[in-house]
Amino acid sequence: MAVEERPVPRFTRSGVEYLDFGFGLYGTVVFAHGFRDSAQGWVPLGRELVRRRWRVLAVQRKAAPARVTDSGELLEIYADQVLGVVDTATSAGERVVVAGQSMGGAVAELAAVRLGSRAQRLVLITPAPLGGTPPPSQVLSTFEAAAQISDPEAVGTGKLTLCVNTDADTKRRLIMSTPRENPEAIMQSLSSWVGGHEAGRRPSPVAVPTLLVTTDDQFFTEEMLRRQVAPRFEQIRVEAVHGAGHYPHLERPVELAGLIARFLSTSTPQTMVETRTPSRSGQ
Repeated sequence: MAVEERPVPRFTRSGVEYLDFGFGLYGTVVFAHGFRDSAQGWVPLGRELVRRRWRVLAVQRKAAPARVTDSGELLEIYADQVLGVVDTATSAGERVVVAGQSMGGAVAELAAVRLGSRAQRLVLITPAPLGGTPPPSQVLSTFEAAAQISDPEAVGTGKLTLCVNTDADTKRRLIMSTPRENPEAIMQSLSSWVGGHEAGRRPSPVAVPTLLVTTDDQFFTEEMLRRQVAPRFEQIRVEAVHGAGHYPHLERPVELAGLIARFLSTSTPQTMVETRTPSRSGQ
């Protein structure tokens, strides 16, 4: 598929939508998007990775059944959707790279755990810590109030407050990537990353090389991610994309694609990783 073309929307048997960017010589990267984002948000970054000869699949998160309220169960359901796309769109036994941004990072980690030997690498981009991120009550109230607003232009423009690069291209991409969701689905996804999953309160079983991408984000700061996320992994590389805030895939897609491609092309990960500290107390 030519990179100028739009990615093709496809569906799994269970009705989960995903975008297929076409054939890639080096392998497949499967993306999970964040809170109030969508599969369309991966288009700028996906095109850059396709140019670098990677296949890209972008999962469109589907609302969980209304009865589900437990944050850990919600994250498991979202991870199931990623696994469904992998099973549908890749060959049996094919190894894949799993990647996620913000709450999609928590989803991607759970998916990588469940993929086992089929997980090639894991990429976490300004991720929500899997163990949960309870914000101050005032901030949480702001998120809850915004759940009643469904207009993509209003929501996308509002997300500029979490960006460092606030130029016209970023604003356009934020609006383009913001889906229309009902308030119940928004509140579900909000509660999933706020409450987190109990697996995030202990060392991660993910043993493959993992890339943690930090930015100048003031929400999930580099210091917080280095403290709460990085120590949980056996093999972790921390890299920064400066000049971007919470949405580097929309603010700096070219720079982020180059960073990810370099990480994925490294054949000897042992030479580049930071090893988890021996002491796990307090993690």
